[in-house]
Parts: sequence; structure tokens; C-alpha cells
Amino acid sequence: MSVTPDLQAVYSKWENKGPGRRQPDTNTQKILEDGRQKWRDRYGDKIKPQTRRSSYKQKAIPTENVSYNVITQFKTMPTITADSFVTSRPLMGRCCSCVPYSQKDFSASAQNHGINNILNVTSGVRPKRFLDRRFKKLAYTFRRNTSHRYNDILMLVLTAPRVSEAVKMKTEKVTSTKRKEKIEKNPAEILKVMKASISNRLLKITAWLLLKFLSVMLNGVHVHKNQLVVIKKASERGIPMIYLPLHLSHLDYILVTFILWNYDIKAPFVAAGDNLNIPGFNLILRGLGGFFIRRKLDKVAGQKDTIYRAVLHTYMQEILKSGEDLEFFIEGGRTRSGRAYHPKGGLLSVVMDTLHDGLIEDAYMVPISINYEKILDGNYCNEEMGLPKKQESFWGVVKGVVKVLSGNYGSVRVDFSHPFSLKEYIQRNANASMMSDDDLPDTPSPTGIKNDADTASPTGISNAADTPLPNGIRNDADTPSPTGIRNAADTPLPNGISKAGSCSSLYGTDIVIEDQRQSIESVAEHVLYYSVQSQSLMCTNLVAFLLLTKYREGTTVKQLIHDIDWLKEELRFRKRDVGFVGDTSEVLEYVLELLTENLVIKIGDTNIKPCTELPQIFELSYYANPVLSVFLLESVLACSVIFHCDIDMSSVTTQREDVTANREDILTTAQSLCKLLKYDFIFCPPCKRLEEELADALDELVTSEILKEHEDDNGCGDQHQKWARNLSATVSWDDDEENEDFSEQLLKVNAHRSDCFNKLLFLYTVLAPILESYYLTVLHISRDLAVELPEDSFIHILHTHAKKRVEKKLASFAESAALSTIKNAVKGFEDSNIVNVYYAGNIRMMELRDHYTVWNKLNYYLDLLESLRN
Repeated sequence: MSVTPDLQAVYSKWENKGPGRRQPDTNTQKILEDGRQKWRDRYGDKIKPQTRRSSYKQKAIPTENVSYNVITQFKTMPTITADSFVTSRPLMGRCCSCVPYSQKDFSASAQNHGINNILNVTSGVRPKRFLDRRFKKLAYTFRRNTSHRYNDILMLVLTAPRVSEAVKMKTEKVTSTKRKEKIEKNPAEILKVMKASISNRLLKITAWLLLKFLSVMLNGVHVHKNQLVVIKKASERGIPMIYLPLHLSHLDYILVTFILWNYDIKAPFVAAGDNLNIPGFNLILRGLGGFFIRRKLDKVAGQKDTIYRAVLHTYMQEILKSGEDLEFFIEGGRTRSGRAYHPKGGLLSVVMDTLHDGLIEDAYMVPISINYEKILDGNYCNEEMGLPKKQESFWGVVKGVVKVLSGNYGSVRVDFSHPFSLKEYIQRNANASMMSDDDLPDTPSPTGIKNDADTASPTGISNAADTPLPNGIRNDADTPSPTGIRNAADTPLPNGISKAGSCSSLYGTDIVIEDQRQSIESVAEHVLYYSVQSQSLMCTNLVAFLLLTKYREGTTVKQLIHDIDWLKEELRFRKRDVGFVGDTSEVLEYVLELLTENLVIKIGDTNIKPCTELPQIFELSYYANPVLSVFLLESVLACSVIFHCDIDMSSVTTQREDVTANREDILTTAQSLCKLLKYDFIFCPPCKRLEEELADALDELVTSEILKEHEDDNGCGDQHQKWARNLSATVSWDDDEENEDFSEQLLKVNAHRSDCFNKLLFLYTVLAPILESYYLTVLHISRDLAVELPEDSFIHILHTHAKKRVEKKLASFAESAALSTIKNAVKGFEDSNIVNVYYAGNIRMMELRDHYTVWNKLNYYLDLLESLRN
């Protein structure tokens, strides 16, 4: 029996019940007839005009094929379309609001183009022939037209006035003729070792090799398509691009160049340390744009190599003047802890000098964040344990390459933040005191960015040489020395600059103008902050973070899967992206395979426990540390709340319910912690005020009900107190002291709800290991620095004691014994004017400052950090 007649009857019945088609009026019919007649006159009767579908429901035509069409539609029409599988991802790396012209210019073309795996070249090759299908990577590589012209600048460097003057100053102090000839040849010898020689042919060959070998060791190299579209748009304007990536691996040197090559963007000149100037490999790096600079610019501490500095400075300036792009790592070296190093401004100062001297119109700064699912260069446990770093060698590199190719290292995610104009940033943010947008004077838009207002200049900007420089920016034209290098010994140092400055960079005691130093530091911190904030977090980061913050004693697989989903939602709420997709249970299995039993111990089939022994804890902490930036401000505030509420961390289960603290005291202590931890984190960009960012984060804690506004006995909350305080200020004649007591805003820990209280403890745990390192440091400062000590000796004593505490099970967090964190803690107390550092010959000495305020600071930090011990 066929069901078609029955279905036909049902559909006919439904159609008969529907409303009939409304007939058009007379005028409409006339217009339609005139239009049809014009169409027939022009095209004839063979081509029929397409009629617009009426918004009214039409009656179905009763034909025999209708029923079959309806059934076919049910069978062929998909209930779920491809759009249903689109994952919404936040677009990372948008320009900051402090550079509105750049933000408007580069965000205007921002569209969600999705993620691209660079190693997947199937979509880039049209397999017309057998060889194309058989050798996809080879066809993809050699069919790309990526040849660019790179100017020869070597003679311009050798004949530059800066270099000539540096040679002249050096030869005047020498009487021997042979010695003078050797000094005169010195710039050419330096440049021979330093120079890069980019080869388009070598770029293609290297790109093909990378496609072959990276596909073996990596699952993918993922980039956001829109980010590269913006980078390509900016690179076509002729303005030098300054690529500033985070530094996690030696692969970083060629990874950015490889990605740019895939999008037909000119390869940049890459600054590399001379430790990579290894025979054989140095030729490859030079051909890919690498130029080698010394790890320490001065061979002898305290004696500046002015010729080397002049050659390096001039070489970088000529690169920028010729319109080429630069890439260098603003952290200096590779991070050993997984957290970004405090930025160094040496090479950045050269870029800024080039701009301020009018040699280039502008420069686009491009923060880049890189993240790996698994460490490629091996862990840094030995270095964190205090062992010396192994020097790179030819056979060491070969062994490393073989080891990497034989393992599985997961995926890599590279995020390119939107470029911003360096000139615009300096004009709006160079002053030491940051102003709001309403207070800022009108400034011309940077080069390449169109201004809404009509301007006489086609680019919308005047020449950099004719533009007055912002405060704190030195013009070399006003400096008598042609080399642009000031002798620190001949110049009195202003307040706030230590004689024990860094001799390992161009930027240190060379720059003795405090405003100029602040301007360079501002740009460097701004770049590093947004590089960290735009870093996509990998699955290994999330799992390691949860194990070290919430489940140090172990947990079940089911609970860990639940918390991974919770953490992903927290990241999405904070507009942070993750570098993985898929079912969470499968993701967890994948992570356990990458981290191995050496870091995460499986107990049966249902339980998991992290390895918290030395030195494995340092590697696990390396994976967890990138997530700290997500909860940074909230964690600092949680520590401040615990300190002022006098919560005993050793017995958190028996806490009093009514514990309150003054809002202003919480914010003041949080600011102190942020300043102390400045070498471990950048808590907010320099264009924003830390006080305001902390206040907003504290309001978020109140909104999420982790903290509550305290109500007095009369039920008067904080909002009522504000109204009463305003009324009192209007009609009261009381003394200011009485009103000050009345205006206190008290906040209370919401201990009635276990979820809120547990969230507070979780936020505390985020920074607790680092604060324990700082506690040990301040404790040893008070005990051991009553007499002066060499800095290396003091750090060795401190580090040895920290490791012994872990071995004796006295430390709450084993990762507190990390050498990198202890060194940052020493710098933090030095910057707080508690410790004085100076040079005695070539030895860097430390001593406790002899001032009556030092012991007050020391006791304050002792009380604060001791109260935060678990």
C-alpha cells in the first residue's frame, strides 16, 4: 500500500485551510503589465523575467510530483548546517585604546577568518598533475612568488659618521701605529661577524624543509588568518615593521619568518645572540635574516666598547632607513619559568632614536605571542636547580634536532597582535604623568593612517624631523657627541639611576636622562603586556595549572574534566583564547600523553596526581605559569584581603565568619605587592593607572559575591554610607577626623557560601608559590645583609636554603625554590630601595641600605609575606 495518496490528501487539506493569495489592485496590475511588456520588447518571449517571491503564502499546485518533491525535501535537506559547527573565538591582539588612530585603522578590517594550520598546504596547491599530488609540499613551496629585494647597507655602515667618530676617539688614545691600524679595521671585522645576508632561494629551500620536518614533530603551526591579513596590509605601506615576539624556544628565530613567508610578507632582519653563531648553522640563520650580536656588548665590565656599540647602532639604523623590517626579542633570552621576562630596552632604544632623529617617518610595533604544547628545547630544570647553562655547540644542535624529530611535541600557536604606530604612542604616552583622552592635545595621525579631518599632507603627518619631540625624548642633533654615546664616568648621574646599571645592552648607563629611560620602558612594557595578554593558552597549560593550584594532592579524572570546562569558560569570559578544540576527555588523554608519567602520575584508571618533587616540579610549573596572567589582579587582591582580614591559611576550615577589611587598605597593600612583583609580571599597561585597574578588579570580586559590603548593626550598607557621607559633607560642621572615620568602606569575606570562600582560596593559590620565594628572600636580606656580600654569593646562599626547605618538607610549594624567581625577588627588593647594589671592581656587591626608613619597609614586607604563607 502506497502512502503517497494519503500524504497528498493531507497536504491538500492543509493548503485549502491556508489564506488565499491577495490580488493586487488596479494600479499595481497596470505597472506589472507595463513591466512585462517592456521585458518582452527587449528580450522576447524565450527569456522569462524572474519574479520576486511573495511574502504571502501561495497555494500549492495540485500535481502528482508535489508529494515526491516534499518527501525528497525531507530526505535531502540537512537539519544541521556547516554554520552549526563554527566555534566562536575571541580575536586576540587588538590595538589598545591609547593609540586610537591605529586602533581604528587596523581594527576596521578585522573579520573572523578562522584559524589556519601553516603545515597543511593541501588548500594551497591545485593537484592538476601527478607530481603535484605526490609532492604537495614541494609544489606549494616553489610555485610561490615570494622573492623580495633586500638592499646592501654594509658600506653605508662602515662610512657612517657615528662609526668614524667612534674609531677616531679610540685611535686618539693610542700611540702605536699597528694598534691604530687594528682599531681602524675593527668595524669591518665586527660587521663581518654581525651581518645578515637574506637569500630568497635559501628562504624557499628552508620553507620546504620546515614543511617536511615540522610536520613530523608537530601536529600543526596555527595562526589566526585575520591577524596575518592585518599584518600584510600594514607591511605594504612602506613603514618599517618591528616584530617583537615572546621568546620560548630557538625555533622562534625562524618560526615568525616562516609564517610571514607563507603570506608573502617580506622577511625581517632578526637579532640573534652570538651563542648561535655556530659554524654551519650560522650560514642558514644569516640567509634567513639573522644578524648576530654579543650577549654582553662590552668584553670587559665597566669599559664600554664604543666601536662595537656604534657599529650595531648604525647597522640597525641603516636597516630601518632602507625600509627593511626588524625582529628582536624584547625579553632578551628564553624564559626559564614560562612567565615573560621583564623587558629590556637596548635594541628598542635604537629604533626610537632612529625615529626621533627623523631618519624614518614612523615604525609599526607588532607584539607577537608564541605558545607550545610541549617544550621543544628540553626543560630548564637544571638551570632552575642552579646548574650552569650548557653552551650551544654544533654537535649539541645536531643531537637536539634528532631528539626533537623523534618525538611528538603537539601544536604551536602564534598570535600576531595588530600593529600600532610608535610615533602615535610616543606622542600620546611619552610624558611621565599619563593623561586621560580628554586632556590629551590633538595630535596628527601617524603615517599611513587616515585622519577624518582634511589635512594638507597626503599622509596626514608632518615630517618627523620637523615635528617637536615629546618630553623626555633626546634628539642626537642636540648632543655634542657624534657617536650618540655618553660616557657615564664623565657625566654626573641624576637621582634614581644606579651606577651598577646593565652593561649588556645599549640601554643602561648610556642613557642618563630619566625621562628618556621612562619613555623606552613604557613602550617595552606596553609591548610585553599585550604579547602576554594575546597569548593563546594550550591544553597542557590548563591541566598543569589546575593540578598545581587546586589538586596538588591529586584528583579524579572526572573532576579534572569538569574543571577544565570551567576554566575554559573563565578564559572565554575574560576574552582569552585557547589553542585547542575537541571533547574534554579526549583532550585530557592527549595532555597526559604529552606530559608523560614524569610530570603527571596516573593512579589506576580514575585518579591523577601531579609530581611535586624537585626538579620535575619546575617543568610542570613552566606549563602552568602562562595561565597566571588571567587571574593576576584578582589574585593580588585576594592576598591583600587575606592579609587584612587576618585569615590563617593553615586552618582555613575553621575561619570566623565576620572578617572585614577597609577597602582603601586592601587597595594600598595590593599596589605594594604589584610594585614588588614588577620583575615577574606586568599588571597593567603603562597607559593605564594601576590604582584604577585594581579598583575595578576589586569591584568584580564584590559583584561575584566573593566579597560583600559590610553592613553595620543598623543594616546600613556601603551604598547607604555613601549617601550619608555626602549628606554629612553638605550640612555637617564636624571635624575632618570624625568624617574620616565615618567614611571608611568595609568589605567582608563571604564565608557563608563555601563556593565563594573556596574561590578566594583558589585566587590566593595562584600567586602563593611566588610569594613564598619572596618571603625567603626578605628573610635572608634581614639576616645576611647586615654586612656587604657579593650578589652571586648571596643568591647562592638563598637558593641553597630554599632547596633544603623543600627537601625537608618545610616548604609549602616546592616551586618556590626556582632560581629565576629568587633572582627576580632580589631585583624587586633592590628596586624598593631596601637593598643597595654597586660595583667593587668587576664584582657586583649587595648591602642593606643604611636609612631609618629601610627597617620599616623590611618589617612591613616580613609581616605581609609571612601572613600569606600556607
